[in-house]
Amino acid sequence: EYSMQLNASRIKVLQAQDDLVSNMMEAASKEVLNVSRDHNSYKKLLKGLIVQSLLRLKEPAVLLRCRKDDHHLVESVLESAKEEYAQKLQVHPPEIIVDHHIYLPPGPGHHNAHGPSWRCRGGFSRWEDSM
Repeated sequence: EYSMQLNASRIKVLQAQDDLVSNMMEAASKEVLNVSRDHNSYKKLLKGLIVQSLLRLKEPAVLLRCRKDDHHLVESVLESAKEEYAQKLQVHPPEIIVDHHIYLPPGPGHHNAHGPSWRCRGGFSRWEDSM
């Protein structure tokens, strides 16, 4: 009986954690949708995401893939992102190739907030892996 109650309690805790994560994901997706409408905030976000990714990878060359709609914004922040990364790590700026052939799926819209592309996220791949 004790074991069954312990397992039931664990299941309740796991369910509560899952509910919390789901609610946070929902709130975050709504917030990202709002940020993408504000040109300056979105540009700042893209730059920050590029810098964070570079810091995580610490590679001298990367291939960057973005949404087709974001291509020009990504290009506009690329140099400053490379410089910020280089300054933080005291290294030479990395080579970043923006993929012009393969794009991430388009982002969600109000009419399609949870369609196939609602989880569209930016990404980097190692330059060597993509060749």
